[in-house]
Amino acid sequence: MQHEDPYRALFQALADESRHAQTQVDAAFDHQRQNYHHSFHQERDRLLKQAVSFRQAFNRVDDLVEQLKEEVKYQQDVQQRQLSQFNVTIESLQAAWEASSQQNRRQQQETQQKQTQLQATSDQLKRQLQEKNAALEQERARVQQLQSSESNARTRLGSALSRILPQLQSALDMYEQDEQLSTRVVRLQPPAESPASDALTTHQDVTRRNLQQREAILTCPISLDLFDDPVTTACCGKTFSSEPLHHAMARNLQCPVCRSRNITSIRNRDMAALVELHRSESAVLGVSEESTASEAAAASNSAPEAAATAPSPATTTPPAASPTTPATSNRSVEQDSNPPNRRNQRGRRGNRGPNARRGGRYRGNRQRQDRRARSNPYSSPSAPPSATNTTSSADFSELPYGYPWPPY
Repeated sequence: MQHEDPYRALFQALADESRHAQTQVDAAFDHQRQNYHHSFHQERDRLLKQAVSFRQAFNRVDDLVEQLKEEVKYQQDVQQRQLSQFNVTIESLQAAWEASSQQNRRQQQETQQKQTQLQATSDQLKRQLQEKNAALEQERARVQQLQSSESNARTRLGSALSRILPQLQSALDMYEQDEQLSTRVVRLQPPAESPASDALTTHQDVTRRNLQQREAILTCPISLDLFDDPVTTACCGKTFSSEPLHHAMARNLQCPVCRSRNITSIRNRDMAALVELHRSESAVLGVSEESTASEAAAASNSAPEAAATAPSPATTTPPAASPTTPATSNRSVEQDSNPPNRRNQRGRRGNRGPNARRGGRYRGNRQRQDRRARSNPYSSPSAPPSATNTTSSADFSELPYGYPWPPY
């Protein structure tokens, strides 16, 4: 028992300490609980206040949310309307884009077709330009050739005129001498002498022969008439009337003398002046062209055997009478003083002025042919045989009329 007392006391002390500790713990717990309860109430009040503030905040938030919902709804409505407008605009733009794309495709196709056509047209124009350039080169070469031939023709024409003009000048000098001789004969003639004396008859004979020789030189070989608007060819330098040469070229494109093609002609104003001078002198002297033609016909009829045995003018060139030498004839002075009266058959043409134009270029009478057979207008004492006219109208072949006549 004594052994257990220390333990009991120990246990008792421990129990007392335990109770004391328990009491302290309970007191601390009570104090803490009181403090906690007080803090709890404070916290609860704070939390309640916070809850109230939170509720108010929540209410404000709800109001804001409602406002935001209304605003969002309004914005959604506005956006919906705008979206519908945008959709309509997009649809219209899509339709316009499709239409514009189709139009662009059509324009592209048309542009491609136009480019193809323009390319074809450009190629065609290039070919035409090349052809025209080639034709231009040919035309330029032809023009240069024509210019050279024209210059040669002018040279030949100048040489021909230099040969013909002295002959015509000599004929004019002879006419002036005959005029002076006739004036002297009339002056020396007795008053009682008849006007039809032998001297006057001889003077008339010489005058007619001179006019006949001059008319033979001034006669066109195609129309067998005096030159009317005379032109000279550039190929051989021969002179023709303009319109007969034009009609001859319409039938045959070759030159009537040298047979060359692409003939160009030049107006011969000197020959036209000589023709007008011859007409004016014939009108002043009262000698018509029919009288000279009838004398040529009488001269040809006086030698029928020579005319029958003579070769054709197309193959042989007849001898020409020199303008300075009177032509020989078998007629007597009485025949010259009394020529055949042919004026009433054709009409008087001797009283026409120097500027009067001649009509009837293509009579083709026997008198003109006989006169051409008797005297060649292109022959001269200094001209070579190749320069004479060896072409007749029978050499021209018939061609369709209307071929373009080259310019002078």
